Amino acid sequence: MKVTVVGAGIFGLCTALELSNRGHEVELIERGAIPNPESSSFDLHRLIRHAYGAQHGYAALIPDAFKAWDALWQHFGVSYYLETGALVIGETNHAWIKQSIQSLKDLDIPFEMLSKPQVEGRLPWMHAYKEDQFLFTTKGGILRASSILEAIAGQLRKQGCTLHVHTEINRCDFQNGVVYDDKGTRYGGDRLVFALGKGHSMLLPNELQVFRQVTSLHDNTPSGATVEDACPMVLDISDDHGFYYVPGASHFAAKMGDHSTKFATSATALPNPTQAEKENLATVSAYRLRDAAQWPVSKWQLCHYACTEDRTLQFRQKDKALFLFGGSGHGFKFGALFGELMCSAVEGSLGTDYVSDLISGKRSISNTF
Repeated sequence: MKVTVVGAGIFGLCTALELSNRGHEVELIERGAIPNPESSSFDLHRLIRHAYGAQHGYAALIPDAFKAWDALWQHFGVSYYLETGALVIGETNHAWIKQSIQSLKDLDIPFEMLSKPQVEGRLPWMHAYKEDQFLFTTKGGILRASSILEAIAGQLRKQGCTLHVHTEINRCDFQNGVVYDDKGTRYGGDRLVFALGKGHSMLLPNELQVFRQVTSLHDNTPSGATVEDACPMVLDISDDHGFYYVPGASHFAAKMGDHSTKFATSATALPNPTQAEKENLATVSAYRLRDAAQWPVSKWQLCHYACTEDRTLQFRQKDKALFLFGGSGHGFKFGALFGELMCSAVEGSLGTDYVSDLISGKRSISNTF
């Protein structure tokens, strides 16, 4: 079967690789380079964790997501995952933590509730407050995002897939399974797969919204704040400040962010972080940092995400075309798994409704997959 994949973010790349591994002829189309440094998927790191609040369906998919990544590491002969553990912080009796604990118990995922002295001893650089509660899981860590994208792109080229770079699709014929670029060139085959990100939000204007998020990178950090120091990722889900921290290592910088996002009129509006956005992140971070002066910013980053209103991922089928969209940011952790699911949907071995329910977090994977 010949399959044309439009979009070379994590979902497009993983779907293309899985299709190729199963013996299909694949062409991949991207509006920028492959991988595209401007895509939502391209970053030093993305996180994978078991705690997922009320989204129990996504929590149930995390063990399968780890298995899919492990299969990819075996295929590459190298792993791009660093286990750090995950520390979630919230006010006492915060609903998100209570809901996460229930999921962890249901899924038999080990966890522990740490005390304030335990957290202060392990993370001397961070403020811990008496009203905080601390949920810790040893499983969870950093997916080295840009390295993963580069490895998949290299493997696709090695396997003889056709990669079309700097190709803007502006017309689609779903019934016949073909698309056309802005020069009128025709692409297509037996199936189309659209892995839609911020650059394709115009294809689903009523379902995709573009958001922006500012982060800061830090090459120099205080003692206790690196992967080598056994520092975990930190996710503060408190209602009035949305801080998160990704520990750096000897070969990459640490990252801080505010996991709340701001609506953007488009993916091209205000291409750089504003001074107000930088100041807001500095304020949010200062609530947790004992000494902000020890955290010089090496680089400010701005990322655009294409999300559905409730931030769930969605799957659609229209004639010969299949669509995967809506999970920019938190969806990266499911890249390898959803690539497998999309490939099975293309082949028809998994039903459309079943795949849709999995991707939107409404059900867990049955033993038949």
